[in-house]
Amino acid sequence: KVGSTTSSLLLLHTVAGSDRSGTNNSELVVEPTFSTTYDIYQIRVQDIKLVDGESAKDLKMHLKFDGAYKTGTDYTYWYEKISENATRTVVDDNNQDDIALGSFKENLNGIITVYNPLKAVGYPVIHFDFVVTTSTTAQHSIVSGGAMYDGSLTSLSIQGIRFSTSGNGQLDDGTGIINVYGAPMA
Repeated sequence: KVGSTTSSLLLLHTVAGSDRSGTNNSELVVEPTFSTTYDIYQIRVQDIKLVDGESAKDLKMHLKFDGAYKTGTDYTYWYEKISENATRTVVDDNNQDDIALGSFKENLNGIITVYNPLKAVGYPVIHFDFVVTTSTTAQHSIVSGGAMYDGSLTSLSIQGIRFSTSGNGQLDDGTGIINVYGAPMA
């Protein structure tokens, strides 16, 4: 509503696992996504699975800047994982070649929030929250953290996000949906 003090989210883009061509793939790409219309983007990830028979893998994220996905050692991230037996693990890494979002096997569901992806000064900041199923016996974990890319860039504008798995894990083509929403800053 015009004049409203709360922001609403507008669905901008959808990528479904069934949209990918060919056989099971190890990547899921979300682009083009970001524009100057919105200051905050929320990416909702629902029911991403590995193909049957795969062991648990880490979900990884790369950001696209200057027309290419960055794979150099310029990512910094941290996350806290609370496992099914309430064990807490904190991961804090810098100088990495990707953003690790935690280990999963059966299902991965969550939200990634990107603040100011087209920022002209400083670095775009990413926050993520996931509930993951780490085995076929429905053991769930909660993963929450943040990340940024702090390498040398011509432009600080994020042009896309690519999800992949560790160890050549294959994502199940028939599962998963990613919805991208935009919201103006209030």
